[in-house]
Amino acid sequence: MDSPIRGEVWVMGSAWCVSTYGLEALNGTCSIPAELLCDATLTHAVTVMSKDALGEFVSVFATALMMHGLCPSVRKEVVHEIFGKHLAMTEH
Repeated sequence: MDSPIRGEVWVMGSAWCVSTYGLEALNGTCSIPAELLCDATLTHAVTVMSKDALGEFVSVFATALMMHGLCPSVRKEVVHEIFGKHLAMTEH
């Protein structure tokens, strides 16, 4: 069976992986080339993912940035905002 993953897998999560291509959904529905991993990619993910899915995505996204040498392409303020508004634990 053919894999929907475009690149060689470096790190695999439950729904996303970091590959030589960039960041890829394991089910093949989304492949983001490394050169497009930026603030806008992360900000867009917030609007289309559930909180549970977003948690893994942000973790794998951060790993992809490190492994592709792109850490400066995402501003710390964007990451802090996403964690503060969308991923931080809340009291009920």
